[in-house]
Amino acid sequence: MINPKITWKSKEKFMVWDSCFSFDIAFFVKISRHKKIKVRYQNTKGENITETFKDDFAELFQHEIDHLEGILATDHLENNKNIIMREEWEKRYKS
Repeated sequence: MINPKITWKSKEKFMVWDSCFSFDIAFFVKISRHKKIKVRYQNTKGENITETFKDDFAELFQHEIDHLEGILATDHLENNKNIIMREEWEKRYKS
């Protein structure tokens, strides 16, 4: 994906525990992401492509495209009660 840009976001959202190598995966933040997105980008041949992603892929691409715009998952944090250290997250949520 070259120069990906989110061109549409669904109104429907879901909550996800997000972490990032940018903060050494030391903690998780519970944030809201759009359930579906459309992304426009170029492939390595220079062709323009638009794809729709949903659920886990939508969350992944939102996370990674945020990085290209200088945004971290922590920037989406709406409530400081939605942050948890990795060790505690693993005890509570890892299956």
